[in-house]
Amino acid sequence: MKKYLLIVALVCFGLNAGAQIIVRPQAYCSGLSDLDEAHKLGNFVFGDSITKYLWDLKLIETDKKGYIKAAVKDYELGFFRLGGHAPFLVHLDSKDYLISSLYCFFDDMDEKRAKEYLEEVYGKPTTTDNNEPGWFGQRFYILTQRIEGVFCVSFHYINK
Repeated sequence: MKKYLLIVALVCFGLNAGAQIIVRPQAYCSGLSDLDEAHKLGNFVFGDSITKYLWDLKLIETDKKGYIKAAVKDYELGFFRLGGHAPFLVHLDSKDYLISSLYCFFDDMDEKRAKEYLEEVYGKPTTTDNNEPGWFGQRFYILTQRIEGVFCVSFHYINK
């Protein structure tokens, strides 16, 4: 009887622990106005203290002035899909310990298709100084660029 109760307890605990890992909200944003209003991508809220999210991050660089650069752990990468592509790396930056920027890096991304997808979601882009498209909201701006052959989409929070 004791063995039976032990097995039941282990099975119940295992299912409960698994459910906590699986149940996560999918990142969804239907435009710049949603991003401006929610201040959120994936599980990360821009303007929040980065220290709230250290469990989901791998620290890369820090300094005493509140600058922290961290990579999002692998199990979080699916929240930052662009079309059907998940990034291979996502970096968060903070200023004064507050989340200020998020960079999504895609290695085999078709740049033209990515920009078309961003235009579908965020509307018609504005051309920036380096002749790349950019999307500018009231609290955010989004930029695309190639960094050493890798396609990057960056989200920057304007803390007013």
